[in-house]
Amino acid sequence: MLTDPAIEGDPLKFLALCEAYWAALRMQSPRRGPAVLKTHARSLGASPAFDVAVCGGTLGLLLATALQARGLSVCIIERRVVQGRAQEWNAADEEVGVLVEMGLLSRGEVEAALVTACGPMRVAFAGSDPLYLGGALDRGVCPATLLVALRSRFEAGGGVILEGTAFRTADIYTDGLAIRVQRGAGGEGADLADAGRPLAVEAAAMAMAGAAPPAHAEGEDDGKGGEEGAAAPPSTTTSRPDAAAREAARTAARAARSTRPTSPDEVTARLLVDCMGHWSPIVKAARPLSKPDGICLVVGTCASGFPPSANAGGGDFLRSVDDASPADDVSWLWEAFPAEGGAARTTYMFAYMDADRRRPSLTHAIERYFAQLCAVEAPGTRLSELTIRRAMFAVLPSYTKGAPLRPPADRVLQAGDAAGGASPLSFGGFGAMLRHLPRLTAGIDDALASGDLSQAALARLAPYQPSLSANALFARAMRCGVGSVLPPPGSGEKARPGASLPGNHINRLLGAHFKVLAALGPGAVGTVVRERTQPALLGASMVGMGIVAPLTIARTLPTLGPGPLAAWFGHYAALVLYSLLRYLTWPLRSLAGGAIAGLAPLSPATPTISPATATAAREARGARLAASGPPGWTRRTVVALRRGLEALDVGSGHDGSAGGVVMLPEPAERAGGRMKEK
Repeated sequence: MLTDPAIEGDPLKFLALCEAYWAALRMQSPRRGPAVLKTHARSLGASPAFDVAVCGGTLGLLLATALQARGLSVCIIERRVVQGRAQEWNAADEEVGVLVEMGLLSRGEVEAALVTACGPMRVAFAGSDPLYLGGALDRGVCPATLLVALRSRFEAGGGVILEGTAFRTADIYTDGLAIRVQRGAGGEGADLADAGRPLAVEAAAMAMAGAAPPAHAEGEDDGKGGEEGAAAPPSTTTSRPDAAAREAARTAARAARSTRPTSPDEVTARLLVDCMGHWSPIVKAARPLSKPDGICLVVGTCASGFPPSANAGGGDFLRSVDDASPADDVSWLWEAFPAEGGAARTTYMFAYMDADRRRPSLTHAIERYFAQLCAVEAPGTRLSELTIRRAMFAVLPSYTKGAPLRPPADRVLQAGDAAGGASPLSFGGFGAMLRHLPRLTAGIDDALASGDLSQAALARLAPYQPSLSANALFARAMRCGVGSVLPPPGSGEKARPGASLPGNHINRLLGAHFKVLAALGPGAVGTVVRERTQPALLGASMVGMGIVAPLTIARTLPTLGPGPLAAWFGHYAALVLYSLLRYLTWPLRSLAGGAIAGLAPLSPATPTISPATATAAREARGARLAASGPPGWTRRTVVALRRGLEALDVGSGHDGSAGGVVMLPEPAERAGGRMKEK
């Protein structure tokens, strides 16, 4: 199937890259990457050219545009091209609406990017009754359309995008950074960071050669370095604002600079934000030498040729179709989303596991996926009737210790997947960036206005989150240990020594969990779906599962081990404490200047930003920041209070709404399909 030339990119190449990484992770001990940050106890020598340099420009573009809307001068460094992929992201209306609330895009621009209605979304496990949800990943977002609109806003405001330029190292001084970059890196060979963007290598190489990338060329999910040396490469995917107007804005911004100039191999800034994803060289050098605590192994495709009935009933938020087998000791789960307005369907098969050397390969997973795809998504359809447009493979790591990742130095901050603070259940991406975008934007703005960009101050933007840390136990509970699965009853197979779990164990556990959540109501379901874990509902669901499925819970506890169980109780205690402190400290919010999200943007339609206007705006915000606290309070005191109160919000699961998720009746198309299966 993967040899079809119609499939975007070179899927066999990217499968080999991911397979090699997965094999190395299972067979070897992780090694720390080379040092890429160097600290100097002296001045940079002149004012930095930018307030912020964002390394990694796909999801990084969201943060860069938000920061620019606050009056900051921002540069994006992108190794390939800043361009949205063809395949859709999935989110709820409320989640994408944050871009409108922050003044980054108009409602019309966001609506233009919402190209597919995916709901209702089904939650179903083998042996359990299905549950149907609205407001749960039920809109397909076209990344190409969304990022073109954001890029237009960013460039029109004087933002600088350096494409085809790779981050190499950074020298950190007392008043800024000098980031060493390599121009012309867009033509470098593919590596693991390109696995989520199959045509990025081709598009970047063509752009570096001066040719327009193909109409279907893509960007990535978690970017790598970039440039603006010449004008941004042309794209035929969608229209952009007038090129002359964009270039005029850039020229005005450059002319206004009376700063240390940015050389072809150097970018200077006050702050570096690392949005280069899991494979960031900064993260590789900073991450402790340990294997990930959990892995999510993912394979999938976007394909057309399904019968209309496949998409008519909506998508699958979480589904299983069979039990775990002693053949691989894995309980495979499925997700599916209508795509391209219903003309195609995106399907993923994934599983939670550890990095044991005996775990299955990605090749095993993709073979199983293709063997089951038609039976799962459209019974009666043959695989030969489908047109595979894109194939996907991923090995997503999660860490519980040292997560989110503490900033490795002054003036350096991780964001998105690079921060390592993504949920061990959903593993970050677009939704996680949207969730934390207001908080990160306000925090970075406050840090620059206060003048405190120390490692300790920036660490307040990566706080401990007991609400997410508690989820690590659930991810662990959703995996079967190697050698733990019993053979099916009546199969005649001999059980392996130490095997204790029936094949349907994970299905029964998940079925019981969602049965209890449904009984507790939409609010409880919403906290799980949106991952806003709160102590009362978490405690109620745990007690409920003990009542509904006591034998399943009794089997689960020994598989978790005493250490993870003790850690979970510690996280739960912290969750309770954070919730209590959040309630008790509510009066302090007025001392932090009202809205904890920081100061409002300059305006929804940001004017062209130059270093001069950025400096004036920053000084004005700094004065307002100092004036927002009680008499005698410094800017840094106000900022520290804001970040402390935000940490209580985030840590207790109150950093956004869990509402909007509703339970729906079973669609007629689904009911008819179930009757046929029976």
